[in-house]
Amino acid sequence: MAQVMKTLRACSRASMPARPSCSVTIRIIAPSCAASQRPPSFNASSIGIPARRNLSSQSYDLRDETCEWFEIPDGHSEYHKDLYEPTDFVLHPRFLTGQEQDLILDHSLTRLDKMERPRARRRGGSQRAGGTEPRREASRFRAEEEYSFEAGHFDQVISGYREMQLGQFVSPSDTTPTHQSLASILARLQALLPEAPRPPLIHLLHLSSQGRIDPHVDNLEASGSTIVGLSLGSTRVMRLGHQAAPIHTHLKVLLPPGSVYIQRDSVRYNLQHSIPIHDSFKNQPIIGAQRLSIMLRNQH
Repeated sequence: MAQVMKTLRACSRASMPARPSCSVTIRIIAPSCAASQRPPSFNASSIGIPARRNLSSQSYDLRDETCEWFEIPDGHSEYHKDLYEPTDFVLHPRFLTGQEQDLILDHSLTRLDKMERPRARRRGGSQRAGGTEPRREASRFRAEEEYSFEAGHFDQVISGYREMQLGQFVSPSDTTPTHQSLASILARLQALLPEAPRPPLIHLLHLSSQGRIDPHVDNLEASGSTIVGLSLGSTRVMRLGHQAAPIHTHLKVLLPPGSVYIQRDSVRYNLQHSIPIHDSFKNQPIIGAQRLSIMLRNQH
């Protein structure tokens, strides 16, 4: 990988502006919505990601080989030479504030709850007066036994999950401050996609603590060249690698809550992506807990 990156840098250095380095001061976002989800074995400071007060809003792509958010294993270059352009994957470690995460996570969980069959929706007991959602714990998620997670996906890629496709994330006729804030967040996410005449596809995916996404490339006919993913809840690791490459050579991306990744073109089409239940990152264990992602895909 190092040799590939050196070659790419040599070709692009003359035409591209200097980028700030990804130093050890980069931090994981640890908002209140995920505090109870972090496993005891995950020590953020031990991998150079300590305090919240110095959080960075900088974005990083795969040219930043030493970035604290990326782990490029031995053997990656051997199996992935010339397969992708490093700028086709971008990570925004801090895209949403803790308050924004709480807002959009609560809204997404409520949408998923309303979609479930009546038996599943009754699991949490009666609603509060006025038909509002049941009270959640400080983690924003309810106990796992109160959800109806599906064991396996029709394409055998996802397990331990709830999901739904949305035509509209919020109603345009709702002018309450909460919905205006949600619409503003969605607009910021949509701005990361290329301009298109059709609105993006919106996908909510809630993983249990034992939920996982196996290596795959998203359906080539169902969406276009770019995927934007917002991570909420627990920190997980995403792996990126070619189908023919051993899994231990797939590079790792740390996805803290509130982060957004963009995968497009060569990374979207040539590399599989996966999210294991448990993984390690820079020799630190990352133990799975409940996670919700919001994915936007541009349409052809």
